Amino acid sequence: IHFNGHIAKRLCARSYGREREQMVGGLAAAAEGLSDHTIICGYGRVGQNIARFLEQENFHYLALDLDPLRVREAREAGEQVNYGDSTHRNILEAAGLMRARALVVSFENYYATLKVLAQVRQLRPDIPVLVRTADDTNLDRLQQAGATEVIPETLEASLMLSSHLLVLLGVSVRQ
Repeated sequence: IHFNGHIAKRLCARSYGREREQMVGGLAAAAEGLSDHTIICGYGRVGQNIARFLEQENFHYLALDLDPLRVREAREAGEQVNYGDSTHRNILEAAGLMRARALVVSFENYYATLKVLAQVRQLRPDIPVLVRTADDTNLDRLQQAGATEVIPETLEASLMLSSHLLVLLGVSVRQ
């Protein structure tokens, strides 16, 4: 099972190559008119919330996700979501990385995040990259790999809970 992708590529090299070219071409077409946009890598719960905030503020985005069902449903709803593996250089280029204003990694896979950071930093060392992580375990490594900001979910949840609790306890917000 671990090598099924490699085996399929060898057995179906022509059709795999054609499909990949079509996918990259479709992604490039979707990103063609975009500049100063945000690329969202991962369109799960967090990626969807980021997209909503960007839309509310009239910022353009293009999201990439590996779940074909999620991509199809999002596209049917009119959202700028495309199938693509953001760890691949050609996918990031097709998504308009060279014209993008920022990139967000909203999925939790640490190793995939390192691959995304390596590709992005080779192509665009200047672009801000925000990374979501479950906790602060790999915070330093992600920053060393090129993340501009690393946002641990546990810290964010703790800060929000604490701030709401302090308000409920009568602590002034204006300090």
